Amino acid sequence: MHTTVFFATNRRRIGPGDKAADYAGEQGPAGQPGRLTYAMAEVERADLARRETGALRSIAGVEPDDFSAALSRRLEQGGNLLVFLHGFANSFSDALRRAAFNRDWLAGSGLPGADCTVIAFSWPSGGVVVDGKTVAPGLLVAPVSLVLLLAGVIASPLAGAYLEDQRQAEASAADLVSFLDRLRPLAETLRKRGGRVALLAHSMGNLVLQ
Repeated sequence: MHTTVFFATNRRRIGPGDKAADYAGEQGPAGQPGRLTYAMAEVERADLARRETGALRSIAGVEPDDFSAALSRRLEQGGNLLVFLHGFANSFSDALRRAAFNRDWLAGSGLPGADCTVIAFSWPSGGVVVDGKTVAPGLLVAPVSLVLLLAGVIASPLAGAYLEDQRQAEASAADLVSFLDRLRPLAETLRKRGGRVALLAHSMGNLVLQ
């Protein structure tokens, strides 16, 4: 069983955009029109307790700056809408898998209003908890830096990936504004039809939102 995930991302696209490897973690200038990529992915039924599940099977309708006319029509036919912002240490694939999981988990409640369409905004997290390049240097300086770390003078020498994700999250704010602005007409259309729009920000996704 596959789950449809609509998405927008400000990750740098380094290929046609029809596979996960085309979306790098790097980011360009914020808020530049045409830098966001909009598309739709089919995600194999995601079980986050098993890392081998939830693979991206296809990506289609890739367009810059807005959803294609065909995807917009599909979105307008939906009922309720869930907008999802992922957190720290999420790769592009992780973000879409978690969006699919949240949609399926809600739908599994059996409540009619919980069966929704999901749109993910994927900001350029590095997708790792600890950067392997910092492990050896971090262990070497750990005895020296422990006192300063406990005193709050410096951050953990192993926190490089977290701090870099923080920088990327903060730099993604203008792109999130652009995305939500594009989404506004769709949200208004859905509300007029009695639908609801929910925004779910997980972990560091709240920093982007803030």
